Amino acid sequence: ILAMVLLFPERISQAVMLHPMLPFEPSPLDLTGKKFLVSYGQQDQMIPSTETLKVIHFLEAQGAQVKVVSHSGGHEVQLVEREALIHFFD
Repeated sequence: ILAMVLLFPERISQAVMLHPMLPFEPSPLDLTGKKFLVSYGQQDQMIPSTETLKVIHFLEAQGAQVKVVSHSGGHEVQLVEREALIHFFD
């Protein structure tokens, strides 16, 4: 999903990204008006939280609205993430 946002930003207005990382060094984009939910585990050993924080900072710097949800666990999807996902599309 993140690669699609970075390559074709005009095609996506909102998206959920669970434990993402940047797939490549992105060029500046205009993401004004786009909404994203980004979640991560603080102890994730597959996608370290530092990688997801890079995604969050990039999206925000491009003007996107970013809702961030984190938990103290690892790469598993926890209840707080599922609840945020349900409410994101309300």
